[in-house]
Amino acid sequence: MCDAHASPAAEERPSRLRDGLVTLRRAAGYLGVSDKTVRRLVSARKLPSIRVGRVLRFQPADLFRFVEAWKE
Repeated sequence: MCDAHASPAAEERPSRLRDGLVTLRRAAGYLGVSDKTVRRLVSARKLPSIRVGRVLRFQPADLFRFVEAWKE
């Protein structure tokens, strides 16, 4: 089934990143960096995150926008 409102870029996203919040480890894997680098990006306010207690979670759309913003 095809969503008429989905952007072409949405089809390129990995399916597991479209649903729910993403863990720190999965976010790091998607970005191709270490967990520590993701934490630094969050601390520098370059990567939006959601803190659930002491745990960081990420919205898939935020990860995708981050990657798109850094493309040359």
